[in-house]
Amino acid sequence: MPPRHPGPEAEGPDNRAHFPLGLAPIGSWLRVEALVGGRGLVARLTAMGLYVGARVRVLNAGRPGPMVLNFGGTRLALGQGMAMQVLVSESGTDKDESTSQGIRQSPSDA
Repeated sequence: MPPRHPGPEAEGPDNRAHFPLGLAPIGSWLRVEALVGGRGLVARLTAMGLYVGARVRVLNAGRPGPMVLNFGGTRLALGQGMAMQVLVSESGTDKDESTSQGIRQSPSDA
């Protein structure tokens, strides 16, 4: 049985609303809060550079088609199934926030 993830608008310990990445709109800045898939999915996403704490920007929201993200100088396309296993929270547009927290940032985002 696959791990269950909270529905949209679940809250984490920091009281930020968490929701699946697959529901995020184009252009939004998000912080990865959890990777809730199985070990294989988590290992695959981590190997591609997507990790808890990463700050990402949605370039294409899919529906239909893959989501395209920009983070750490990388563009990554995720299918909707994978995107729904990544829980995120709103990160705002403060570009200095990711740098001050030691989160990798794309040179084009600076």
